[in-house]
Amino acid sequence: MKRHILAILIGFLLAIAISFLGSGLPGNLIHDFLALLLAANAGIYLGTAIREQKNKLIIIESVLFIILIFLAFAGLYFSLMLTGTGFLIHALWSLLHYLTTIGGLHRYPFSAGYVTLDLVLAIFCFGVLI
Repeated sequence: MKRHILAILIGFLLAIAISFLGSGLPGNLIHDFLALLLAANAGIYLGTAIREQKNKLIIIESVLFIILIFLAFAGLYFSLMLTGTGFLIHALWSLLHYLTTIGGLHRYPFSAGYVTLDLVLAIFCFGVLI
């Protein structure tokens, strides 16, 4: 349990650090950085599914990967709200991984950390728009 709390704390601190540093970037460079981060996050669970060689899960994770990559690129060209939506979807997906046995990642601390990280970054994306 301590590892899970630590993962949540690390996810929160990382998100705050990214938000703080990102808010100081010139122009729309923060949009580029957040889109790149979302695209990288999209590949984590897909890579895990490939490593575990679970074909059905690889297909599910591939669909999510495509959706998140699309939202990352769309966020670059249209609105940071789309990037924030991608982080929100990834947070919900991480929560699903954490609460269920999908992909064998049930109760892994990094899933709990991802939920926190993604939620704070989604809030940051939506907050930048206000």
